[in-house]
Amino acid sequence: MRRRRWFPFWISIFVSFMLFVGGLMNFTNAETGGVSGKKGGKHMIKWESIKGVEISPGSGWGPEFNVVRLERDLALAKGMGFNAVKTWLVSEAYFEHRELMLKNVRTFIELCKKHGLYASFLLFHMGGGSTHPQELNREVVWIPAEKALKQCSDLIDEVARESNRPGWPLFFQNYVRRYATGTLIPFWGDPSQLYLQGSTTDPPYSKWDEEDWPKYDEYIKAILTAFGNNENVILWDVMGEPYIIANYPWLFKLLNMKFDEERVTAFLKHFCQLVAGFSPKGAITVGAGGVESVKRVEEVAGEYTTLISVHWFGPEPEQTRQVLTAVKEFGASAGKPVLLTEFGNLTLHDSVLDDSRVLGTDEGQLKYYQDIFPVVEKMEIGWFLYCLITGEGPFANSGLLYPSGLNRPAANYLRDRLKK
Repeated sequence: MRRRRWFPFWISIFVSFMLFVGGLMNFTNAETGGVSGKKGGKHMIKWESIKGVEISPGSGWGPEFNVVRLERDLALAKGMGFNAVKTWLVSEAYFEHRELMLKNVRTFIELCKKHGLYASFLLFHMGGGSTHPQELNREVVWIPAEKALKQCSDLIDEVARESNRPGWPLFFQNYVRRYATGTLIPFWGDPSQLYLQGSTTDPPYSKWDEEDWPKYDEYIKAILTAFGNNENVILWDVMGEPYIIANYPWLFKLLNMKFDEERVTAFLKHFCQLVAGFSPKGAITVGAGGVESVKRVEEVAGEYTTLISVHWFGPEPEQTRQVLTAVKEFGASAGKPVLLTEFGNLTLHDSVLDDSRVLGTDEGQLKYYQDIFPVVEKMEIGWFLYCLITGEGPFANSGLLYPSGLNRPAANYLRDRLKK
């Protein structure tokens, strides 16, 4: 009696099962933003479940890194109901303190995990369109903001005329009057420091040429080699609003340069490709401010990114709903999840508003979130708001908590909604 040959039969069953599992995984990836291959985003995360907040990187990534303060801030974030935090890295800190910076970034990730928070990193940032003092060969002096305003008022008037932006002088005057009068700021003749107070574009705009890329390649490679496969890092934001730098004409006046869109595009594309080559577990994205910017970034770098990131700080509920709806629809057409990676009562934006609509007061901040947060909730979209602590980082009075850690009224409002 001949034995039946069962081996081919079981092989066919196994192959069929694996094909089914593969199809199921592809469906899961499409739903969650998980992507295989040389991009990134291997986390199986429901992005709409992300409720994050941006925090300062523990005072800095070098010797000034403050572990005690960082752990306090992470505990406060978790206690409010957030499940993720976002922060920015600084390339110059790497070049000055290579091993120490990597050690501090690892500590940051480990502390996030300890407190039940996902970590997200911004690799390069615009810093509000600021020069570096080294670019201008100028010394940094600490002076009151109103004195700094007087020193650069001629430059502000000049760029306002040349760029046909007559509102610039009032913009700076209002910001200093409302948020910076009597405040000592680091100053080297750059008007952006009136609201940035130390934050700068990283890397410096004068260093975006192809001949400068190898230096920053080293930084990106070191970070992604060390942390690209870390399970607790869910997002690698390559650059925050790269094309917004065109809106800061004083930067180009000070550097004696012109805005070059092709130069920005080449820089962005190169570093998105470099990050994608590491195939990190976290999603790869580029922050973009508004619908058209989202489309432009996708056009330039979409082959390397796995998630669409939008920033939106508008204080009008209906406009916010329209913008987020349009971005979600665009994300669906691109086959990518969408994340609102920055929103909040950005005090930079209210400097052109009248005094009845100031966003930086306790009352103004609370009203902003009462108006905008229900809209964001209804959109069923994940988000990071800016920011946790007032006075840390640029844009004064945007934080939810006072430096002491006490809640502002908006923090109480958000905590109650997040705890539901």
